[in-house]
Formats: sequence, C-alpha cells, structure tokens
Amino acid sequence: MYKFASKSIDKFNEVQSLLNRMVIIFSLTIILLPIIICESLLPIRTNTFKCIETRAYLSCNGEPAKNIKIVLLNKNMFNRTSTINQTFTNRVGEFSISGRISLFNVIRPYIGIAHQCNEPNRFCFNVITFTLPRLYISKYKFPIRQYNLGKVELNKIYSNQKIYCKNNIKKKIFKSKMKL
Repeated sequence: MYKFASKSIDKFNEVQSLLNRMVIIFSLTIILLPIIICESLLPIRTNTFKCIETRAYLSCNGEPAKNIKIVLLNKNMFNRTSTINQTFTNRVGEFSISGRISLFNVIRPYIGIAHQCNEPNRFCFNVITFTLPRLYISKYKFPIRQYNLGKVELNKIYSNQKIYCKNNIKKKIFKSKMKL
C-alpha cells in the first residue's frame, strides 16, 4: 500500500510540476507577447513615410517664370486631394519641391502650377497639373531620387490645363491649403 501511495504522490507531484511550468510559460507569454509584437513593428514605426521630390524649370515666352506657385498634392484612395507641400519658383524660374506622407496612406502625387502667362484677364489663372511617376516614391524619411520634370513652357496649352476665373481667385490660389 505504501508503494501505491508513493506512486500516486509521485504522479501528483509530476502533474503539479507540469501545471506549474504551464502557468509560468503562460504568464511569460502574456507578459512578453506585447513586447515581442511591439519590437516586431519597430521597423515599420521608424519608416512610416512615403516621400517624393521633383524639380523643374518654368519659362513664359522663353523668359524665366518668376514667383509662380507650385503645389505638391496627393490624391488618396477616395479621390480626395490633400496638399503635401508648396513653394514658388525662384528668380531664374527654377523650383524644387519635396514632401512626405504617412506610409499607410495611398500616394498618387502630382504637382499643380498656377500661373498667368499670356493671360489677359488678371482674375484668371491657368492651372497645369503633372502626375509624378510612382517610380520616384521612396519609403524613407527623405526622398532618395529626384524626379526632373525638365523645362516647362507655360505659354503652351497642355491637355491637363484648366483656367480658373473668379473675382476672388487670387485669395483662393494663394491661400495656404490650395486644392487644385
């Protein structure tokens, strides 16, 4: 009878030891799982941007187009437009613009150029849009390649050109969040 009790006590101790190990493993899993998940997401958190940069030279009738507003825009998956960045051309008609947005947003970048080259009505602006190639979108904090749009002659008529005429168009075009 003593052997039987000894075997059952040994079995009980073995089962209790196994249960203790399972509780420890479960506790460690509950404690360490959030840490492991956060550590695995760390590279995603450090590279949370999509960036693009472009440059060009603008001219009107062969002369440098000075002080022309350039806006870097993004059209998201719901076809809503948001402004990423904006700048103006310098005195020789050149500009360089870059911007970044969240990695989790869909990026379809394009630039809008608002100008009055050969426009007789001072309340009208010609707005030209150029879609930027996806090849130049980088997934880093800063762009690694720059898209060169080249020389853009503003007195030409482009297929993606629109004319906006209103009495208060200057306020609309030059306010901080321009939507084209």
